[in-house]
Amino acid sequence: MHSDVLPLLPSLVQPNFEAIMAAISTGNALLHSMFYHMPTKSQPADSTKSIGDKGEELACTFLLERGYQLIEKNWRYFRYEIDLIVQKNNSLVFVEVKTRYSDTYGEPWEAVNRAKRQKICSSADAFIRERKLDLEPRFDIISIIKNNAHVRIQHIEDAFRPEA
Repeated sequence: MHSDVLPLLPSLVQPNFEAIMAAISTGNALLHSMFYHMPTKSQPADSTKSIGDKGEELACTFLLERGYQLIEKNWRYFRYEIDLIVQKNNSLVFVEVKTRYSDTYGEPWEAVNRAKRQKICSSADAFIRERKLDLEPRFDIISIIKNNAHVRIQHIEDAFRPEA
């Protein structure tokens, strides 16, 4: 399906396209979609950071409502940052949140490129070592489109994996 894209991906971190596409096409538990219809005024002139901050708050609430426990927000490792670190059962989940006003230029999750995935994995490794944790790491993406009519949240579990 994505054979034209896969050769371009790095050997260190490769997105799990099969899982993402299967979830989107089947609507199974891997992809959680919620639609909130909230009346809003015209699209605000928020900065990129402002919409990102709002998206992170929405994502945090979304996860907490589903039984995740918040461990850290905006955890920094050198110049890198992990948006949310949450735990559910025996999984330590590193969450990248991408928020956009529309999908005109693609889905927000598509912006989690090779370099970003590598930074997240490197930061996650540092977090686990620093805290001496013995939990199963997982890398999720929460993709949010927030426009005039509604907010759409897509939670893609196990969106990518670090590779040796």
